[in-house]
Amino acid sequence: EIENVPAFVAHMDYPLEVHGYGTVPTDIIFGGQFFAQADLAHFGLSVDPARGKELTRVGALVKAACDEQITVAHPHNPDVNKVNLIYMHEGNPTPGKPARNAMTVTQGVIDVNNPATLTGALDRSPCGTGTSARIAGLYARGLLQIGEEFISESPIGTQFTAKVLGVTKVGDYDAVLPSIKGTGYVTGKDRKSTRLNS
Repeated sequence: EIENVPAFVAHMDYPLEVHGYGTVPTDIIFGGQFFAQADLAHFGLSVDPARGKELTRVGALVKAACDEQITVAHPHNPDVNKVNLIYMHEGNPTPGKPARNAMTVTQGVIDVNNPATLTGALDRSPCGTGTSARIAGLYARGLLQIGEEFISESPIGTQFTAKVLGVTKVGDYDAVLPSIKGTGYVTGKDRKSTRLNS
């Protein structure tokens, strides 16, 4: 279990104009980096690893929209000033039940009119910084209280358990202090050093 950096909402329900989908209410939240978070229902999708190509395509469209429409900067580190990752979830969570999400990262230049550029990677993890951002958004909406557990589940079923430990300020932003708990596994060893990759 680790305590992450303070997480805060920069924009809530931002009316993001996403190519092919119209206006999508999107939360822009810092949880270690800036995330765009949106309900997959707006895209007619659910968290399903068999639909990974569609999830990464939508993630690329959301990223392109953020690049054009969103202005952010971390108050203490203004060089952190872009939405880097897209965290799509299945609605609001039910207490005590895992909440499924799909976190995508794009690669290269995105051209919404060129399908070949609408690619990316789907995270096999529930995403610790994304989960931190998610609980900041849930807390801001009154859907998660201090100390309550939120179970974040990846497309392949791996889980992190998160909670808000307390509140603070980051510049002018109200922020939460996130805790993330999960299990990691050694998946390989670099033969040139003793460093482990997990």
